Amino acid sequence: MTPNDDSGALSLQVLMEFYSAATRKLPMPAAKAEEVVRDFGVWTIHCPAHADLIRAARLQRSHNVSWWDALILNSCIELGCGVLWSEDFSNGRRYSGVTVRNPFL
Repeated sequence: MTPNDDSGALSLQVLMEFYSAATRKLPMPAAKAEEVVRDFGVWTIHCPAHADLIRAARLQRSHNVSWWDALILNSCIELGCGVLWSEDFSNGRRYSGVTVRNPFL
């Protein structure tokens, strides 16, 4: 999937984390990072609401993951994603119907 392919989904949090990491750690010029974020606008973007925070808190406790990972996991569940692409979770592990795949393996 690429930003030009409108079949993807991600959370607002992931876009925020990308922009922050790209401009601080890569370093990518802010204008280029903004362009990448804008390109992902064709995908479905989950914008968490109050109820999502409550669900994420429950996921954090039940799966023993960090708060930030629980928010991403909740977004995956709310979006109906079967796969979560991340190097931060255990590859192959299932969380509430979502299977983690590490894109770097």
